[in-house]
Amino acid sequence: MWLSEDDYFDYIDHSNLPFRLIQILKSNGLQRISQLNAMSDSEILLLRNIGPFSLDKIREHRR
Repeated sequence: MWLSEDDYFDYIDHSNLPFRLIQILKSNGLQRISQLNAMSDSEILLLRNIGPFSLDKIREHRR
């Protein structure tokens, strides 16, 4: 089964986020950018090993 381009780039693995941040997000059960975008900043900060620096990187990616 082929993925559309939108689906392909929705996976966190295919984002331009730093590798370490991708691994942290995946360890918290996130697989897609759309899941991350549905979360508020306060929800993201509740994830294990996510702090203000990581949140800034996520905010940059959302732009």
